[in-house]
Amino acid sequence: MSTEIEDLTSDPDTEQTVERHMVRGAIYGLLLGFGIATYLVLFAVVPFGDWIPLTIVALLGILAGVLWARFAPPKGAAERPDTGELASDPVESAPSPPAPPEAAAPSPPVPPAAPGDQV
Repeated sequence: MSTEIEDLTSDPDTEQTVERHMVRGAIYGLLLGFGIATYLVLFAVVPFGDWIPLTIVALLGILAGVLWARFAPPKGAAERPDTGELASDPVESAPSPPAPPEAAAPSPPVPPAAPGDQV
């Protein structure tokens, strides 16, 4: 299922098509529901033999996944307000912090070995 949204950078007469993945959202939501149901059983919030609350949690997970797939912003659609470039473009990073200062006292020099000394 695809949804049409306006492209803010182009003419108002043109539209951009965004592909939505509802089935993928339902699958990931089901996994989310199973994970939450597992936590509820492991922490003894819901007894193991009671399947109705666990089924409701799994169905709510599917609903959450489908809603996220439907209404979440598409990847790369956000624009940076200062330049109008896509947010997926690399952003200039902040300047790197200064290098740590060198050790205050250098290590003392090692005296030369005398002839006949063993190392």
